[in-house]
Amino acid sequence: MNELQYVERSISVLEKRTGILITIIDNDGVFRYRMKTCLFTPERASHRKNPVCRSGFCAECIQNCRYEMNKKCLAVAEPFLSVCWKGVTQLVIPLEENGVHYGMLYAGTWRTRKAKKPTGMPKDFYRIFAKLPILRKREAESLTALLGIYAAGILSYLKKNHVLNSSADFRNLRIMDYINEHVGDAFGLPDLASELGLSVPHTSCVVKRLFGKSFSALLQERRVEKAKYFLNGTELSLHEIAELCGFSSEFHFSRVFKQLNGIPPGQYRGKREI
Repeated sequence: MNELQYVERSISVLEKRTGILITIIDNDGVFRYRMKTCLFTPERASHRKNPVCRSGFCAECIQNCRYEMNKKCLAVAEPFLSVCWKGVTQLVIPLEENGVHYGMLYAGTWRTRKAKKPTGMPKDFYRIFAKLPILRKREAESLTALLGIYAAGILSYLKKNHVLNSSADFRNLRIMDYINEHVGDAFGLPDLASELGLSVPHTSCVVKRLFGKSFSALLQERRVEKAKYFLNGTELSLHEIAELCGFSSEFHFSRVFKQLNGIPPGQYRGKREI
């Protein structure tokens, strides 16, 4: 049994012992990107294995449990109870260590005595919701302690076996790979934020912290580097190079190129020919 199978097997055992279904949500792609494969099964990464989540599943479910809760994890870095727009309560454990946010562990589905049920849901949702157990305070406290220790153990095990990096370097790689892949496209910070599963302001802060410059500056530098490749190795016109490198026009390309290199692209190409 390899490291990945061991972790998945341990979660399955925990589910059977506690009777609580567990989901691992990984917005930053840590468990996928570093390994070039999925650390967890597709079922493990989706709430839809929970009957109450599967019934009436929609874009609002994704927005709440994948993105809004991710923002909260980044803000509080402590376990908390989440009540989604359907009125379903879940325990959320941030997978974080030494300031690095790896993802979220969701546990269970409960209801509270004061839970408000949404309208317009499929009939089976109300039947399933009514059968959810009520989460009591003492039970919540015990589960929070247990799953907090378990989540820390998962991260420790994965780092010990070199499955996870203990630094934020993976985000550097992920961001640069995305920029390199789309450098010739018309894309911006909101597109990168969507790819990372973060808000636009938080993505801007992450880029600034990791690279020491704004997203716009980072993107322009990469576009100019790609333009230099075409200037040095092809006979493409400046207009064609501008389009291939994602600039809005030849004028925009020339202006940015001169800002970063001190000379316009035509003069840069001319130096090559001397």
